[in-house]
Amino acid sequence: MTGWYSLPQEIRSMILGCVLVQDHIAPYAPVSIEWRDAIEKKIFRHLCIETSLSDAHGSPPTVFARLSMLRDRHRRLVKHIWLSVEFTPWDIYGMRNDESFCIGVAITRLFEALKYWPAQNDLTLEINVYEPKYSSEEWFSGHHIGAPEEQDGDMSRLSNSQLQGSSRPLNSSLQGLFASLAFKEWHFPFVEAVTTFLLPRQCRRQLEPDTLARILERLPRLEEICLETWDVSEFYKPDYVPDSFGRHLFLQPDHFKKVKSMTVFQDRSEHFNAVVRHERAQLGPLFQPFQPLLPFQPFQPFQPFQPFQPLLSPDPEPKHRPVLAREFAEASLSLENLSLSFIVDAVDFFGHCQEDWLWAALRSLTLTSRVLTCDGDSFEIDGLLQTAAQMFKRMPKLERLTIWNGGANEACAFTYHKQQHNASVTWQAKGYKTESRSVQCLGKLASWMLSRSRGKGYLVFDYFSRRCYHVPGVRACGKRSVVETDTTGE
Repeated sequence: MTGWYSLPQEIRSMILGCVLVQDHIAPYAPVSIEWRDAIEKKIFRHLCIETSLSDAHGSPPTVFARLSMLRDRHRRLVKHIWLSVEFTPWDIYGMRNDESFCIGVAITRLFEALKYWPAQNDLTLEINVYEPKYSSEEWFSGHHIGAPEEQDGDMSRLSNSQLQGSSRPLNSSLQGLFASLAFKEWHFPFVEAVTTFLLPRQCRRQLEPDTLARILERLPRLEEICLETWDVSEFYKPDYVPDSFGRHLFLQPDHFKKVKSMTVFQDRSEHFNAVVRHERAQLGPLFQPFQPLLPFQPFQPFQPFQPFQPLLSPDPEPKHRPVLAREFAEASLSLENLSLSFIVDAVDFFGHCQEDWLWAALRSLTLTSRVLTCDGDSFEIDGLLQTAAQMFKRMPKLERLTIWNGGANEACAFTYHKQQHNASVTWQAKGYKTESRSVQCLGKLASWMLSRSRGKGYLVFDYFSRRCYHVPGVRACGKRSVVETDTTGE
């Protein structure tokens, strides 16, 4: 009988590759050491820890015990741990569950299981909390909640017409979906193994900033933070979450002194926000939380109830958040990569940067700005890009700078990219006015930025509209226009 190792390496790799794409392959690990190593690498790479709130009042589930008893060889194969907590409002005895307490128990048990794991270079911890009842709601159809049984291939984004035809949720349901979580009194053990923390967008429960800071401070070797939050200002008081990040998350910067990369993306649902604004308009002062008593007003004729028409008016512009912008600006001084999308405006971010600041380590910076719109003020856009160019002078290691914005039927992005001895400045836009003064002066700004990069520089205009940009010195070429400059003579 021909042995496994008698086959050529190329044939063995092809056979093993066919095996690894299948599911439930653990029984085949004993075939050989080569099979065992390859199969274990796939199986242990991503671990999903499923727990429910009913587990909090009993003994720890066996999954945490098994996690703590993994061999060192298997621990080093783990690259991603996903803690998925299923929330049910009522227990089996008809008593209401304390969500914050139960989730605090789940996180504590996970940290207890990981506290003796060896320090690694690339272990990601992801935390998600979901309530199964929302997946059965008609108005929530097509949205992710982060349940383990969800499959990306089966989930599709709903179009506006589908949303308009679906049922309308109540504001109370949305407040429950985006409810806050806080467990201030829990003391988690330190975990040395985790280097990346991820709070996914599917987790619509809002971890309060002081609670999030308490978790992060127990990860002393944390190098990367990725927070995908939701804008809940329509459902709660305007300062419910945003400014709290500035007060709590960066209150003790020593806890994040090893963090090199930070990504914060704040999403918002135009459909849900339209629902809340409609309900606010119908109920008036009764809708507003913590609304003070108003003086007596003369009787007003009753206004007939208006049918709900979602998505007829766009979301209002994101509010200025100067406190949060200042904290992020100060934090950026010690980072290598920073990406802030819709959480603060680039105008506010640059406005809090001091003249004597030097970003000695920063390699990548991504920001969004509300001024980059189809009907935006050309002078404001020009001022923003000029300010970015001035900050660029004090970022000696910067390899990529992106300032962008996106909305319904429009998108715009300004990108500077440097790679070895080549650099490029790209302007991408859809629905943007071609006669904009900012587009006209972009060539001069790009030439100045490219002159700081030794080698060849490229200015690229990439547009998605039917009309072409008319920029002096730029020759149109299909849907891309390129200017080449040689700066080697510096």
